[in-house]
Amino acid sequence: IRNAKNNITLVAPYIVPDRRLMRALRQARRRKIIIDILTSKETDSSLADRARGTYIKHMLHLGISIHMHPSMVHSKVAIFDDETAYISTMNLDNVSLRYNYECALLIDDKNCVNELIHSINKDILDKSTKLHIKEWDKRSLWIQFLELLVWPVRKFL
Repeated sequence: IRNAKNNITLVAPYIVPDRRLMRALRQARRRKIIIDILTSKETDSSLADRARGTYIKHMLHLGISIHMHPSMVHSKVAIFDDETAYISTMNLDNVSLRYNYECALLIDDKNCVNELIHSINKDILDKSTKLHIKEWDKRSLWIQFLELLVWPVRKFL
């Protein structure tokens, strides 16, 4: 993220970033890096979904584009500057970032990265809905309340 020059695309089902990841994303946006995050509208963990919701508004305010796919997206991909990609086992959550042993495959072949981008665009992005702050703020008060309840335990998810 720190070395990106133009754009970053992150695909993951569980997004509960730790402070270091949020700082890196914030710094990237200050450098005018375009960031797209593609995730599932709902995952198989409502607790993780509520924890993710505590970060979405902040990421939207940073200018990060968040796209929600209607069904479960279990891909874990990071693409940097349309030149380098990682396909991994890592979710963007505290457990994966801090405690789990995860692995990643680095792809630096331009043709392979382009095929991966095409596949993500066709299979995930084209079927996703881009979030907007005004729409996000309209979610139910019950969901917002649940997100507040999850906030203290988000580091353990």
